[in-house]
Amino acid sequence: MFDSGGIPDSQFKGDGPATEGIMSATKRLLPQLKEAGYTPADITYFAMSHYHSDHTANANAFASATWIVQKAERDFMFADKPEGIIQPAQYSALKGAKTHDQACFAQPAELKFRCTSPGCSPIQYIVDRCPAG
Repeated sequence: MFDSGGIPDSQFKGDGPATEGIMSATKRLLPQLKEAGYTPADITYFAMSHYHSDHTANANAFASATWIVQKAERDFMFADKPEGIIQPAQYSALKGAKTHDQACFAQPAELKFRCTSPGCSPIQYIVDRCPAG
């Protein structure tokens, strides 16, 4: 799972769209996941491009997954006074989550992405295949 939405599912009133600040969404995230045949408990790996609130809205729902995050990013998110456009309550459950700096998958594939948006902390994730054996 990559990112968790900009508006928490709890902010939706009824079946209509939700708006929070400059963000808007027409559907809740978790029902969309369910329509695809998954629950948050089915998610093995969870990653966010960065911790701004437009990416962390439903992050707590994925605390049972292995969180792919660099140590520096995690440490910054859980600092005594984290800075930025953030809502720490949206990702607080990740504090106890299992983490991994680099995910390792059995399928031969490589994915590399880097956050370069203004205001982002410098992060980069690499997803690669597991070593033989």
